[in-house]
Amino acid sequence: MFNYDRLLQTAMREFESGIIRLVEREFEALRALPDDVAAIPFIGEMPYTNEQFNPHAPAEELAALKALVAQALRAQKWFEFEAPAWAQPLPLRFEECVQLNRLYGDGVGPDWTRRFGLISRYAQDLRSLRWRYERMLPFEQYCAQVLNP
Repeated sequence: MFNYDRLLQTAMREFESGIIRLVEREFEALRALPDDVAAIPFIGEMPYTNEQFNPHAPAEELAALKALVAQALRAQKWFEFEAPAWAQPLPLRFEECVQLNRLYGDGVGPDWTRRFGLISRYAQDLRSLRWRYERMLPFEQYCAQVLNP
């Protein structure tokens, strides 16, 4: 019998093996820039505060931020298994959610445009949880609640 949870755990372990290197590489690349303020790799800015970061800060100060970025990337990978193909990929940056909302418009367009609003809301809610996807409703249930309050 097919075991979805085991498949998901295996895929996450494989992804995890490369995620830390990816995050480290992106942060290190920003250290080469002369600017003291930069957008946070993959997520843009901090949830709620809209803060950016100093790429030249000591490594100890960046550890929590790197962990947050890694968590966002884990959530994006999880979403690949959680949501249908039309919802991919999970937007991590707030600006991407805003763009989806613009495509959604006032919500009275064709059915396919409503999907943009669902993806945007889900991504923003997940962002507000600091990408702790374990605390998030499954996408299908979330959509059902939003569409039938």
